[in-house]
Amino acid sequence: MVAGPPNNYVMHSIARTVELLREKKGARRSSPPTAETYTNTRMASTANEPPDRDFSVENCKRRSTRCHLANVFSEFAGDATIESYTVMFNGDEPAIGHVACRTANDDRTWVNTADPDIMNAMLVEEFCRPPVRVKGPDELTILG
Repeated sequence: MVAGPPNNYVMHSIARTVELLREKKGARRSSPPTAETYTNTRMASTANEPPDRDFSVENCKRRSTRCHLANVFSEFAGDATIESYTVMFNGDEPAIGHVACRTANDDRTWVNTADPDIMNAMLVEEFCRPPVRVKGPDELTILG
């Protein structure tokens, strides 16, 4: 899975996007940031059918600045749902799972897990949206 230079994250993101596109005719997907740092706003917009109009460029800054900005908590305990996740490897073994969660108050928190059962499940199951209980920055329990 993910290990090595930052662009490996990009390659895995694109590979997962391709899998999702193959599941449904007419699907469209966006891949998250595709740069070495996650603060850049580059992304890939993909589809499995030709677009219905020509390519265009739009400055979305005004529209995006009106969006709700969630609070992000480094220390959080409570119930949440998984929004995004990845597993980092050390050689051939899963080493740590990174999980971005949305709280019941529409805020966000980041949790790491070294639990082998959770990491192995992340590798073979779709892990977005299951309910979790966060017990701190390094502990979560899957509720669903």
